Amino acid sequence: PISSSTIVKFILFIHLNNWRMDAWTKQLQRWPMVVVFISGQISNFLSVLVLRRQKLRNNACSNYLLGASVSNTICFFIGLLYFVMNRGFGYSFLSASRILCKILPFMYYSTLSLSSWFILLACLDRYCSTHSRVIIRRFSHVNIAKKLMICLPLCSIVVHIHFLIYVDWIRVGQCSVITHNYMQW
Repeated sequence: PISSSTIVKFILFIHLNNWRMDAWTKQLQRWPMVVVFISGQISNFLSVLVLRRQKLRNNACSNYLLGASVSNTICFFIGLLYFVMNRGFGYSFLSASRILCKILPFMYYSTLSLSSWFILLACLDRYCSTHSRVIIRRFSHVNIAKKLMICLPLCSIVVHIHFLIYVDWIRVGQCSVITHNYMQW
Protein backbone atom coordinates (compact mmCIF):
# COMPACT_ATOMS: atom_id res chain seq x y z
CA PRO A 1 0.00 0.00 0.00
CA ILE A 2 1.02 3.59 -0.66
CA SER A 3 1.39 5.70 2.45
CA SER A 4 0.05 9.23 2.75
CA SER A 5 3.57 10.59 3.21
CA THR A 6 4.58 9.08 -0.15
CA ILE A 7 1.61 10.78 -1.81
CA VAL A 8 2.50 14.10 -0.18
CA LYS A 9 6.14 13.74 -1.32
CA PHE A 10 4.96 12.95 -4.84
CA ILE A 11 2.64 16.00 -4.92
CA LEU A 12 5.44 18.24 -3.61
CA PHE A 13 7.80 16.79 -6.22
CA ILE A 14 5.32 17.57 -9.02
CA HIS A 15 4.65 21.04 -7.63
CA LEU A 16 8.36 21.87 -7.42
CA ASN A 17 8.99 20.55 -10.92
CA ASN A 18 6.09 22.63 -12.25
CA TRP A 19 7.55 25.69 -10.54
CA ARG A 20 10.95 24.94 -12.08
CA MET A 21 9.37 24.46 -15.52
CA ASP A 22 7.54 27.79 -15.14
CA ALA A 23 10.81 29.46 -14.20
CA TRP A 24 12.57 27.89 -17.20
CA THR A 25 9.74 28.89 -19.51
CA LYS A 26 9.93 32.46 -18.25
CA GLN A 27 13.68 32.55 -18.83
CA LEU A 28 13.25 31.09 -22.34
CA GLN A 29 10.69 33.80 -23.12
CA ARG A 30 13.01 36.46 -21.79
CA TRP A 31 16.63 36.08 -22.83
CA PRO A 32 16.58 34.39 -26.27
CA MET A 33 14.02 36.97 -27.40
CA VAL A 34 16.27 39.78 -26.16
CA VAL A 35 19.07 38.34 -28.33
CA VAL A 36 16.70 38.05 -31.32
CA PHE A 37 15.52 41.63 -30.75
CA ILE A 38 19.04 43.08 -30.58
CA SER A 39 20.40 41.10 -33.54
CA GLY A 40 17.31 41.88 -35.63
CA GLN A 41 17.58 45.60 -34.95
CA ILE A 42 21.30 45.57 -35.82
CA SER A 43 20.53 43.73 -39.05
CA ASN A 44 17.77 46.14 -40.04
CA PHE A 45 19.92 49.15 -39.17
CA LEU A 46 22.78 47.84 -41.32
CA SER A 47 20.38 47.19 -44.20
CA VAL A 48 19.15 50.77 -44.01
CA LEU A 49 22.74 52.07 -43.97
CA VAL A 50 23.69 50.02 -47.03
CA LEU A 51 20.53 50.82 -49.00
CA ARG A 52 20.83 54.57 -48.35
CA ARG A 53 24.04 54.80 -50.39
CA GLN A 54 23.67 57.16 -53.35
CA LYS A 55 24.64 54.49 -55.87
CA LEU A 56 21.79 52.24 -54.73
CA ARG A 57 19.20 55.00 -54.42
CA ASN A 58 19.20 55.34 -58.22
CA ASN A 59 17.68 51.86 -58.45
CA ALA A 60 13.92 51.47 -57.90
CA CYS A 61 14.27 48.00 -56.36
CA SER A 62 16.75 49.29 -53.79
CA ASN A 63 14.26 52.00 -52.81
CA TYR A 64 11.59 49.36 -52.20
CA LEU A 65 14.01 47.29 -50.14
CA LEU A 66 14.94 50.41 -48.16
CA GLY A 67 11.24 50.98 -47.43
CA ALA A 68 10.91 47.35 -46.33
CA SER A 69 13.95 47.67 -44.05
CA VAL A 70 12.65 50.85 -42.41
CA SER A 71 9.18 49.41 -41.87
CA ASN A 72 10.72 46.16 -40.56
CA THR A 73 12.81 48.16 -38.10
CA ILE A 74 9.73 49.93 -36.74
CA CYS A 75 7.62 46.77 -36.71
CA PHE A 76 10.35 44.75 -35.02
CA PHE A 77 10.95 47.45 -32.45
CA ILE A 78 7.28 47.78 -31.54
CA GLY A 79 6.21 44.13 -31.81
CA LEU A 80 9.16 42.24 -30.39
CA LEU A 81 9.98 44.81 -27.74
CA TYR A 82 6.38 44.56 -26.52
CA PHE A 83 6.56 40.74 -26.51
CA VAL A 84 9.87 40.68 -24.63
CA MET A 85 8.72 43.22 -22.05
CA ASN A 86 5.28 41.66 -21.57
CA ARG A 87 6.13 37.94 -21.56
CA GLY A 88 9.68 38.08 -20.28
CA PHE A 89 9.59 40.89 -17.74
CA GLY A 90 5.87 41.20 -16.97
CA TYR A 91 5.52 44.84 -18.08
CA SER A 92 2.87 45.83 -20.62
CA PHE A 93 3.25 49.05 -22.56
CA LEU A 94 -0.38 48.77 -23.61
CA SER A 95 -1.51 48.97 -20.00
CA ALA A 96 0.76 51.92 -19.25
CA SER A 97 -1.19 54.54 -21.17
CA ARG A 98 -4.39 54.85 -23.13
CA ILE A 99 -2.53 56.48 -26.02
CA LEU A 100 -0.04 53.59 -26.24
CA CYS A 101 -2.97 51.17 -26.12
CA LYS A 102 -4.23 52.67 -29.38
CA ILE A 103 -0.99 53.64 -31.12
CA LEU A 104 1.16 50.51 -30.64
CA PRO A 105 -1.21 47.99 -32.31
CA PHE A 106 -1.89 50.50 -35.09
CA MET A 107 1.83 51.09 -35.73
CA TYR A 108 2.69 47.39 -35.47
CA TYR A 109 0.10 46.16 -37.99
CA SER A 110 0.62 49.11 -40.34
CA THR A 111 4.37 48.53 -40.58
CA LEU A 112 3.96 44.74 -40.66
CA SER A 113 1.84 44.96 -43.80
CA LEU A 114 4.08 47.66 -45.29
CA SER A 115 7.15 45.40 -45.23
CA SER A 116 5.31 42.72 -47.19
CA TRP A 117 4.02 45.22 -49.73
CA PHE A 118 7.47 46.72 -50.24
CA ILE A 119 8.94 43.27 -50.87
CA LEU A 120 6.15 42.60 -53.37
CA LEU A 121 6.87 45.89 -55.13
CA ALA A 122 10.57 45.01 -55.29
CA CYS A 123 9.69 41.69 -56.96
CA LEU A 124 7.34 43.43 -59.41
CA ASP A 125 10.05 45.97 -60.16
CA ARG A 126 12.51 43.21 -61.04
CA TYR A 127 9.87 41.63 -63.27
CA CYS A 128 9.17 44.93 -65.03
CA SER A 129 12.85 45.77 -65.46
CA THR A 130 13.52 42.52 -67.32
CA HIS A 131 10.37 42.45 -69.43
CA SER A 132 10.73 42.40 -73.21
CA ARG A 133 8.08 45.10 -73.79
CA VAL A 134 9.23 48.69 -73.37
CA ILE A 135 5.89 49.85 -71.96
CA ILE A 136 6.19 47.45 -69.03
CA ARG A 137 9.89 48.25 -68.51
CA ARG A 138 8.91 51.88 -67.95
CA PHE A 139 7.26 50.90 -64.65
CA SER A 140 10.71 50.10 -63.29
CA HIS A 141 11.76 53.68 -62.65
CA VAL A 142 12.98 55.54 -59.56
CA ASN A 143 10.30 58.25 -59.85
CA ILE A 144 7.53 55.65 -59.79
CA ALA A 145 9.20 53.96 -56.82
CA LYS A 146 9.31 57.25 -54.91
CA LYS A 147 5.64 57.94 -55.61
CA LEU A 148 4.67 54.43 -54.50
CA MET A 149 6.83 54.77 -51.37
CA ILE A 150 4.71 57.80 -50.41
CA CYS A 151 1.35 56.33 -51.40
CA LEU A 152 1.83 52.92 -49.80
CA PRO A 153 2.28 54.14 -46.20
CA LEU A 154 -0.72 56.44 -46.63
CA CYS A 155 -2.81 53.49 -47.82
CA SER A 156 -1.56 51.39 -44.91
CA ILE A 157 -2.59 54.13 -42.46
CA VAL A 158 -6.08 54.27 -43.98
CA VAL A 159 -6.47 50.48 -44.00
CA HIS A 160 -5.38 50.12 -40.35
CA ILE A 161 -7.16 53.19 -38.95
CA HIS A 162 -9.72 50.86 -37.35
CA PHE A 163 -7.16 50.07 -34.62
CA LEU A 164 -7.29 53.68 -33.47
CA ILE A 165 -11.08 53.51 -33.30
CA TYR A 166 -11.85 50.05 -31.90
CA VAL A 167 -8.92 49.36 -29.56
CA ASP A 168 -9.10 51.11 -26.20
CA TRP A 169 -8.98 50.59 -22.47
CA ILE A 170 -11.86 48.47 -21.25
CA ARG A 171 -10.71 49.20 -17.72
CA VAL A 172 -7.88 51.35 -16.51
CA GLY A 173 -4.71 49.47 -17.36
CA GLN A 174 -6.37 46.82 -19.54
CA CYS A 175 -6.24 47.28 -23.31
CA SER A 176 -8.60 45.39 -25.59
CA VAL A 177 -11.11 45.64 -28.42
CA ILE A 178 -14.10 47.65 -27.22
CA THR A 179 -16.94 46.10 -29.24
CA HIS A 180 -18.04 42.52 -29.65
CA ASN A 181 -18.95 43.01 -33.33
CA TYR A 182 -15.40 44.09 -34.12
CA MET A 183 -13.99 40.94 -32.47
CA GLN A 184 -16.24 38.79 -34.68
CA TRP A 185 -15.12 40.64 -37.78
